[in-house]
Amino acid sequence: MTKTQIEHKLDLLDDQIKQILEKQEPQNIWRDIWIPLLSTIIALTGVLSGIWIQNNTIGAQAEMNRYQVTFAAKQKGYAEFMSALQISLNNSLESDKETLIGSDDLIVSKYYAIEPFLSKSTLWDDMQEFISQCYDMYDSRDLRISDNAAWNIKLNSLLDLRNKIDNELREELFYSK
Repeated sequence: MTKTQIEHKLDLLDDQIKQILEKQEPQNIWRDIWIPLLSTIIALTGVLSGIWIQNNTIGAQAEMNRYQVTFAAKQKGYAEFMSALQISLNNSLESDKETLIGSDDLIVSKYYAIEPFLSKSTLWDDMQEFISQCYDMYDSRDLRISDNAAWNIKLNSLLDLRNKIDNELREELFYSK
């Protein structure tokens, strides 16, 4: 073979290699670029979703722990406060003034046990109004006999205020965030 024939054969071989490479180039781009890129995107999505799920789980666990820790104290404080209101109400109807004063002091002390759990509440004002109405009921015990209708109006007003306090307190302690 002559030198020109060898060069001609090399050129033909070179052309064939170029044709083969040109045919394979789209496959190479897909294989060399897109598959690794998509794999990376899928892996990052998995990692980021795992971080998001774990973050939400940690937040939910912290909220549940906070709820468990405070619920018992809220429940106890609520029960004792409402019991103190009832004692004061009963004392305003049946007892002497010293007993009424003692039960009203009990209301205030039980309020302080639940105060840390209250946000923007009007409970203090309502509680003061309740205590004031208890003294008013005590002072107007004679109306029970002389003007039963007026006495019943005062009693119903006091009971309505107690129910308002009860509803507000339950909302604040157990239903609000």
